Amino acid sequence: MSKTVRVKVTPGAKKELVEKVSDDMFRVAVREEAERNQANIRVQELLARQFAVSVQNVRIVAGHHSRTKRFEINVESVPSLRVYDKHKHQSDQH
Repeated sequence: MSKTVRVKVTPGAKKELVEKVSDDMFRVAVREEAERNQANIRVQELLARQFAVSVQNVRIVAGHHSRTKRFEINVESVPSLRVYDKHKHQSDQH
């Protein structure tokens, strides 16, 4: 089973960030610049960590040269998707 997510990427950020905006949309900020595929590779690594899969299970399917990208995540080997949900986390604090 695979899941497709849209990702809005901010390269060259001072601080790395992975934020879930909706079920299929994330905002990701990376320190790497958008040169020589460095930012794309780092986004791939962060998404792999976010979905608890190996980097080989995350691939970019659209938007290689754009800040808005689509990634396909192979989640077959993952028992359940535990993705950090900013909105849920904030409501838990109140």
